[in-house]
Amino acid sequence: MSFVSSERRYRITLTQCRLRLAMGRTRTIGVVVGAIIPAGLYLLFVFHYSVDVPYADDWTIIPLIHSALHGYVSMSGLWSQYGDTRLLVPKLVFVTFGLYDSLNEKSIILFSTVLFVASYLLILLLLRSYLTKPLTLLRVLAVGIVWFSLVDVENALWSFQLAWYLATFFSVGMIYCLLAPHRHKTVFLALGIVAAVAASCSIVQGLIVWPVGLLCLLWSRPWQRRTYYRAGAWSAIAVATTAIYLHGFNTANVECPQTPSCATSYAFLHPVLLGKYLMLLIGNVVPISFYSLHLGVGQFLGLVIFIVAGFVVVKSVRERRHPLPAVLIIFALLFDFLIAIGRIGEGWPVALSSRYTMPNLILLVGIVIYACEHLWAFRFRRVGLGLSGALLVAQCVMATQFGLASGRTTHQAHETDARIVVNLNHIPVAQRGCDLSVDVFPPRSPTVAIYLIGMWRAELAHESLSVFQPSTRRLYRAEGPPTEKEIIEAEMFGPCVTP
Repeated sequence: MSFVSSERRYRITLTQCRLRLAMGRTRTIGVVVGAIIPAGLYLLFVFHYSVDVPYADDWTIIPLIHSALHGYVSMSGLWSQYGDTRLLVPKLVFVTFGLYDSLNEKSIILFSTVLFVASYLLILLLLRSYLTKPLTLLRVLAVGIVWFSLVDVENALWSFQLAWYLATFFSVGMIYCLLAPHRHKTVFLALGIVAAVAASCSIVQGLIVWPVGLLCLLWSRPWQRRTYYRAGAWSAIAVATTAIYLHGFNTANVECPQTPSCATSYAFLHPVLLGKYLMLLIGNVVPISFYSLHLGVGQFLGLVIFIVAGFVVVKSVRERRHPLPAVLIIFALLFDFLIAIGRIGEGWPVALSSRYTMPNLILLVGIVIYACEHLWAFRFRRVGLGLSGALLVAQCVMATQFGLASGRTTHQAHETDARIVVNLNHIPVAQRGCDLSVDVFPPRSPTVAIYLIGMWRAELAHESLSVFQPSTRRLYRAEGPPTEKEIIEAEMFGPCVTP
């Protein structure tokens, strides 16, 4: 009787173990699928709509590539200030693509996408550490939907924005090195310092990783002697890196240097305007301009998101558990602050550009991560989950509609650019200034555009780079220059008038 009872208990235990293993495998498969779906769709979107042609700031890299191909790239050329930033690491990547991939713009765009996917995977590892329990399909999918939102379409399809993706990758890597590992802390601290220096040398906004990293180091209590050593070393390297970066740095806004509103001090002298500008930046994660909504709607939406983000930061500080949501939110807000200081003088339309949505998607990810852990314990969790789910779906639908529409428009415009550049000799001289200044290099006047593009185009053609690679060149040669109707249909910057 005792033997039968023992055998029965053994079978029950064995069945339970098999069920747990099956559930574990199912959960793992669900997590993998949840991670692959948004990342894969984003990669397909970028691959489909990206075009191998220089656009706007991409042209300014060509002299550097030309120098590299002839073996005389200088450190001063790599370190020199570009506009209101330094781009040491991105320039090195551009040179690498110029030497080994003929400066294929589409390859650079896809490389940025791979960096973004890698950053997402690091976020998932941090999320696992934050939750202290296995990930689930819904949590991974929720984070992925926000992270890969198509509202960020302008960055996604522009190779020059590689700097933003490098800064994001190194910043997330730094956060991972300082928060996730439980062993070899000294080694990971060194890796975090390397990542922080790389982020700082990718774009000026990368300097914000130093206060964010210090927050990571000082988060856990009680502080020990090792905490002071680590924080001291971090602070010393932060000061040295910032001093080297800002040495000889020109803080003037080169986009509109003659306008008082473009001065660096303008934002601090107009705090109310600065606040409205920041709220509009934050609220632009829902593309209000695409739906022709009033600026006040975007500012109100940004204010709501800002209040929720502040609530998450305060609660995280009180809980003193894991700083991931607070760190991501603070990083995003500091990023926004630097953008606002530099761009406030250029007006409201700049704040509505999808180019500046990336930090605010990171801010939303911080809120979503906090919600993944705490809404389940919320007293009215069904209401909270329902409301959060509805807002997430609404943002996803509106951003996807905007992204697909903008992706099609951008693809058409860039293919028109490629046909203009390749067939420039077949376009009447009187029309070239209009085509070049509007469709290829919008920040410049027609006269300047003709001179610069003519010079850089010759370098591209001579070295068979970018759109002048043999197969690409043959394709656009066969299509010929675009008609006036095609140029108008691809127009993205308003009507063009030939002087």
